Amino acid sequence: GDALSQVASQTIVNINAISFGIDLPIFRPFIGYNILEIIEKSIKYGFYDLSIEEYKDCCSLVSSNPATKSTQDIIKELEDKIDMKKIISDSLKELKTVKF
Repeated sequence: GDALSQVASQTIVNINAISFGIDLPIFRPFIGYNILEIIEKSIKYGFYDLSIEEYKDCCSLVSSNPATKSTQDIIKELEDKIDMKKIISDSLKELKTVKF
């Protein structure tokens, strides 16, 4: 989950920018917690093992110096350059259901 200011994408400005154009509510229940508190909660609620599984991290696809202050215009410009249908299709192929 999001932890405010833990990484570049989780600054207030970037959270606002990446939420632009999304019609569904985005719930961020841990936004005010620090990373250690989030880990404690994930252990308590049984999500920790899932959270440490290896996965394709999108952070490896971006700059080593990510922007901490993006704008909606920049986000829109980048979104227009990607094939979202393919990304969704590829993601759905790797979908994994976890029951708690």
